[in-house]
Amino acid sequence: MEEQTLRRRQVAQCALRVFMERGYAGASMSEVARRAEISKASLYHHFTSKEDMLVQALTVDTGDALSALERLAMDRETPAEHRLLEAFGYAHDAILSGSMGRLLTVLAQAGRDVPEIARGFHEKVIVRFRSALVSIYADAIADGTFRDLTPREMEQVIVGPLLSISLTSSLVQNATELHASNLSGTDRDSYVALMTKLLRKE
Repeated sequence: MEEQTLRRRQVAQCALRVFMERGYAGASMSEVARRAEISKASLYHHFTSKEDMLVQALTVDTGDALSALERLAMDRETPAEHRLLEAFGYAHDAILSGSMGRLLTVLAQAGRDVPEIARGFHEKVIVRFRSALVSIYADAIADGTFRDLTPREMEQVIVGPLLSISLTSSLVQNATELHASNLSGTDRDSYVALMTKLLRKE
């Protein structure tokens, strides 16, 4: 990875931490620059505005999982069922293992107040995520091993539990006595097993 790309990823991670701690309204370019140990002018070299910084930072944070999903969608050698099970895992990674799930409430508020954020997030993350999943799931339907759902139904079944887990995690993150009981069985393997049970033909 070239030095400039690596530095951009590091700055993006700093930005995500600030957004998680302060929310969109409370985050500032100055604070991100301070934590990233760069000048504010250098920060503007990476991001044109605060809304661009949020969208681009989330794009960087989910990039590995989204790229893996897209590679699976283009793979014609691996059996469809195996690719779909891998896709379930990458969906879990994209939403729960990174920052996206923890920032959903921030995104919802910011997207409502700043439409550019909603449009940017949709274009750079949601469209890629949806397109790859639809393609992979269509192959699994054609293979005869999974239920014949419409793309919208498939997306709701796959993403719905992840959003529920994310919301629950946000609600109990500061209540350690509730965290374990409410989030047991929400790890990657458990999620993949749940999706397989729900979507595979009996």
